[in-house]
Amino acid sequence: MKMRFLMPLVFTFLVSFSWQQEAKANGRPTSIGTFVAKSTFVNLADASRHEFQPKGFAYLPPGTRFIAYSKTVKQRGIQRRLILTEDGLWGYIPDSTNHYWNPKRLSIFRTEEKLVVIRKRKPVTYKLSDEVEWNIKFTPSELYPFVREDDESVTVQLGKSKLPNLDADSTISVKISDRNLVRILDTATLQLVEPTLSAYSRSQLENVVGVQKACGTKQVRTLTVGGGAGFNLSKWFGFIKVQAEGENKTITDYGEQFNVARWYYKRSKLTSLHRVTKKQDCSTGKLNYSYVNPNGFEIEFRHDRADQNGFKFDKFSGRVLVTCADDYYRLSEYLERFEFESHEIPFVISRTAKFRNTHSASECEYD
Repeated sequence: MKMRFLMPLVFTFLVSFSWQQEAKANGRPTSIGTFVAKSTFVNLADASRHEFQPKGFAYLPPGTRFIAYSKTVKQRGIQRRLILTEDGLWGYIPDSTNHYWNPKRLSIFRTEEKLVVIRKRKPVTYKLSDEVEWNIKFTPSELYPFVREDDESVTVQLGKSKLPNLDADSTISVKISDRNLVRILDTATLQLVEPTLSAYSRSQLENVVGVQKACGTKQVRTLTVGGGAGFNLSKWFGFIKVQAEGENKTITDYGEQFNVARWYYKRSKLTSLHRVTKKQDCSTGKLNYSYVNPNGFEIEFRHDRADQNGFKFDKFSGRVLVTCADDYYRLSEYLERFEFESHEIPFVISRTAKFRNTHSASECEYD
């Protein structure tokens, strides 16, 4: 190990050890290390109590780092482990190496400064000679040693395990021209520590989780966990630290012809507020979801633009369908065009999309 790696690793170890001791003292789940996800769906978890959410989902692209915890639950015969992703999502992942690389598996590559994780399925042509070309098929969740990179490509090292025609000790360097196909992991900064992450959580005061406006009225009321009306609006707006008049207006501007519900989310150690809104047309019953980021930029996922963006919509919930990795990337790349923060995109998709066929991320499944 080179000396330049020493200080980051020592610092990470000291912070992690201190946090682990505090977690044990307070009865919180303790970390068992930093894992790296393979292509997989996970169930979301409540940020405060770490309760399993059977209807809440997220997709973890290959290469997503997460802290794994000692707490596990068993749902539908599958053991699932509590995790906190590097993007701030709490969840439960199927507790199997089919879904992640654990520290023991990653230790095989401890002499490598960087690793390359394949994120998308794509063939790459390797020219062995003027007469011979190999068509190499990369698939999601493959892991390779890094060789070099430039602005447009990444070169990885392949051996006999990928190319059976090679001699046992032989390797070749293969250039991957599409950088979106891969993620590069720096082994010196691989470790995550919970105090350094800003986790998303739903804003909740007593039983109130948001605000709502019914059809035929412009009156805004608080929204409770059970769906009913809660206490005084001014108390709620004071809690989430927004100007009541301005926030009221953003909802009443939808008009009396819409039924509107809005939920608020925050990130630990930050004051920013994230808004997720469900809007239902009172005459047609059609549902749309939108998201407003902390800077006030709103994006709405509309049915009438589905073909233009290549989205499929769930006809019952009005949400964009995510049934596989390709669906997720299509939605993620759409959000990237609007310059959303990289950590923000997994959160937005987890709260606005409808996840289906979550037993497998490799095959898309529609009605």
